[in-house]
Amino acid sequence: MIGLRKDFLVASPIINQVNDFFDTKLEKRVKGKIHEIVLENYQSLDFNKNKINSEINKKLKKGTIYAVTGDNGSGKTTLVEAILGYTDRFVGKIKINNLEDVFEDMVYISSNPVISDFLDDFDSNLSYGQKKLKQILLSIKTDKTVYLFDEPTNFLDVYYKNEVLNCIIKLNKEKKIIVLITHDKQFIRSLEQLNLDINFIIFDI
Repeated sequence: MIGLRKDFLVASPIINQVNDFFDTKLEKRVKGKIHEIVLENYQSLDFNKNKINSEINKKLKKGTIYAVTGDNGSGKTTLVEAILGYTDRFVGKIKINNLEDVFEDMVYISSNPVISDFLDDFDSNLSYGQKKLKQILLSIKTDKTVYLFDEPTNFLDVYYKNEVLNCIIKLNKEKKIIVLITHDKQFIRSLEQLNLDINFIIFDI
């Protein structure tokens, strides 16, 4: 019984996330290009509907990189899920093109590389860094306006971090809206040294 309880406690956060996803009514996606995203008095909520960060007011514009920083559990990933329309665990407003709707014109790149086995050139022997870079390169090919990255450089060596950096630079030159959830301060400094337009969204608990 003790072992079962321990397993349940470990798995319960994942179970909550799955239940939260299926309890959320997925809105119909709006077609058309995104011009801006506005966060008005935004606060993420935990699974008990408690507010877990200070209010955020920010306008996300084309050609700007937004570094989302803060402690683990401060609501960063929930913000991305809310923008994508995958959760309603937030208060405040998220307006896209002045509408409180969910748009198709976005791509989410998860922290763990997910590549379909059905790709013609898929190689199961790829290293973690190769898979991560391939995931990003495939995502860029979609040619959307908004790119939401969750920890794009975690567990990568210097070579692959530079490759990811080049991808971000490319998207920035194309005037995309780039949102980066990251704890990688060195990566942020590398972006700043290139004099790119970087804004910070700081999650304070």
